[in-house]
This record gives sequence, structure tokens and C-alpha cells, in this order.
Amino acid sequence: AIIIHFNNLDNLDEAENYDKLFNNLRDFFQNKYSIFIFVGSDFLYNIINYRPKVRQIFVNIPIEIGKLSINEMKMLIKKRLTYMRIGNRDYIEPHSEEALKLLYTLYDGNARDILNSLSTSVQHLKDRNTPTFIEEIKLKEILYNVANDMFLKKISPNEQKVLNEIIRLKKTTNSELANILQKQRQHISSYLNKLLGIRAIKVDFIEGTKKYYSLTAEALWLKFK
Repeated sequence: AIIIHFNNLDNLDEAENYDKLFNNLRDFFQNKYSIFIFVGSDFLYNIINYRPKVRQIFVNIPIEIGKLSINEMKMLIKKRLTYMRIGNRDYIEPHSEEALKLLYTLYDGNARDILNSLSTSVQHLKDRNTPTFIEEIKLKEILYNVANDMFLKKISPNEQKVLNEIIRLKKTTNSELANILQKQRQHISSYLNKLLGIRAIKVDFIEGTKKYYSLTAEALWLKFK
């Protein structure tokens, strides 16, 4: 048999992209000599259940891998720094323990998003001749400024109102936003499409005909204002 492994499927930014993937592969799933492994977030299983023709093929319960504890996260970062150092030279951790705890709470222990945030904060430090230690306050400042450039500078006041509501609500639908902001649903759809286009938000899950939207990992930095 051949094992075909699809990784990082949580990087797909629209439900339609999952549909295209599974519809294109559906006939290949019937090949008894092929084993498919799909790795992604829980949204992946939600999409599988949403499509009957795909759901009937996936008969096994998905394997869920729990998040790392904060101590395991510290150990992971120490090991990465050890592997990356030059020879036996000493190194300093680029961030404080408080900064790591802040990100751990923000991302509920998601290792990829935590490490990406730490990497981004280091990359956007001003050039200095000596190593810089990033405290919690500095981390917030850097990441908020990056998110401001990525998102807020590219959207209109109405789009920002929608984004602010998604920040407040965490997960929401078009109809809920329309009721809160007292705007027509087609206008909200236009604002949501713009936010999806700049990757400020994502489709978190689908329930019947409703799409629930939430912030992307980078847009969560806006909460540091």
C-alpha cells in the first residue's frame, strides 16, 4: 500500500478549498491500496461531517493530539535554541517567561502560533549591536504594530467595526454581525470578504448553512492594544 500524507490543512483559508480537495480526491479514497492521512485543526473534521459524500468514506474517529503544557512549551523552546546555537557558544533566550505565558494564554497552548509570534517579535526588533531581551510589554507593542500594518491600515472604518466585533465576540456569523451593527447582511458579507482577503479572519466552522468567523492567529495580536 502507499501512504499519502497531507499536512498543515489548517492553513487552507476557506471552506470551499476543503471541498475542492476532498471532491478531487474522493474517487482515490476507494483504492484499497492507498492510505490517506490528513493533519489539521478540528475544522477539518467539521468539513468532513458537513459533506455526506465525503463523510461516508471517513468511518474512523479522528485522532486528537492534546496541547502542550506551559512547561512542555518551555522545554520545546529550550531544545530548539540548543539545536540552533553555533557550536558550544552560550546563548540567551530572546523572551521573558511572562511573554511566553502571555502567548500561551492567547493561543490556548497552540505551539505553532506561539512560536510564530515569538519569531515575528524577534524579526521586527530594531537592529542593535547587543542581544535584546523581549519583555511582555515589548512583545505586545511589536506584535500590535505588525498587526496594525497587516490589517488596520488596509481596511475602511466599517470593515474595522466588523473586525472589532469579531474581536469582542471571538466567533460570530454574518446575521449576528448584521443585527449588532444594524446593517444589511449583503453589506456585512462585503466587509467579511475583505477581511478574509487580507487574512484578518477565517471561517472557523460551519453549522448547517451558517458560517462562523473568527480571527486569524496574526489578527489576535490586535488584542494587545
